[in-house]
Parts: sequence; C-alpha cells; structure tokens
Amino acid sequence: MKQLNKLDIKEIRNNSVIFNDGVITAVLKLQIPNFNKLNTVEQLKRIASYRLWLSSIDHKIQICARTVNEDISENVSNFQKSVEQKLKQKKDYKDGLLELRRFCRWLHEYASNNAPSMRLYYVVIPFSPYYRKKKDVKKMIKIEDNLHKLNKKVATAINLLKNVGIHAARMSDKELINLYSSFFTFSFYNKEGYFDTIESCVNKWGEI
Repeated sequence: MKQLNKLDIKEIRNNSVIFNDGVITAVLKLQIPNFNKLNTVEQLKRIASYRLWLSSIDHKIQICARTVNEDISENVSNFQKSVEQKLKQKKDYKDGLLELRRFCRWLHEYASNNAPSMRLYYVVIPFSPYYRKKKDVKKMIKIEDNLHKLNKKVATAINLLKNVGIHAARMSDKELINLYSSFFTFSFYNKEGYFDTIESCVNKWGEI
C-alpha cells in the first residue's frame, strides 16, 4: 500500500478508491466492440448513441486508455501440456519430449522479452462531496451515504454504455489495487489483471 499512498489514497473498499481529500472514485473496465466488423448503419447508430451518452452526463468523468504488455505464458504452458500428452502415447517419446521442453523454454523467454501489447479502456467516475469544514474531511462524515450516491452514478453509466454496445464492469478492490500499483512497476497484464515480473517468475517456478 506504500505505492498507493503516493497518490494520496486513504483506502480502497466497496469497489471504490477513497482519497484523503474526501473524493471517492469508481473505475469501470470497458470491453470495446470491433467497429470494423459492423456495417455502416450500425456504426452510425453506435456513434449517435455514444454522443447521446456524452451529452447526458451531468457530472465529471474521465475516459482513459492504456497500452499494456500482455502475458501469453499461460497459452504456451497449455500448448506444452497438450503436446506432452500426445507424445507420451507413442513408444519412443523421450527425445521428442526433450526437444519440446527446450522449445517451450525458448518460447517462454521470447514471449517475456517480446510481450505483445494490448489496449485497455476505462471510465473513471468520481464523487466529490462538499465539506463545510476541513475537519469533516478527516472524519469522512457520512461516507456511506457518499458511497451510495457514487453507486447510483456507476449503475447509470453502466446502463447507458450498454445502450452504446459497450460492456462496462466495475473494478473490484483487488483489481483497483493491482491497477494503481501497476503504474509504479513494470507489469504484465492477463485476464486476471496486472502482475509484476517478480510475481510472474514465482508463478513459473511453481509450475516446474
């Protein structure tokens, strides 16, 4: 959590980031459809819905995009296991098994050094409560009420984005911690979220 404190974060709970100044933030992870696969009419319809969504927003939001390194080691491991099972069905499989493992070791190293990149999209929804006195910020007066108000904004945004054809999911506490921490370390990204290179090595060693 020391890294997170560089961002003046007080705590992360209830799928929200609570800052020391009283601002509470939720982050939506987006799945953007491939517009190239849509016909012209459908593309124009989606664009019109997106404009309508933007014009309907009556509070501050932040739309972010990030390029990350994608981890494909799991795909390599699955390939190795699958081929090993087929090789072991043959009589003279030891030489082939040895070559396969050499190849997969090389492929793991190559994938780590040349990790493919992917684009991630987020919508950040903040809630900035008004405090009459500075001491109220420290006490976080009525924080549960503020979280409830933020939840309503999030639910509205998810429904409106759904109309645009964009799937939005609110990030959990664990996902938020991984996301904010990843800005301070070199991290890979896979379907479970972010993890740094040390965690990656530990996972690989555990499989040996």
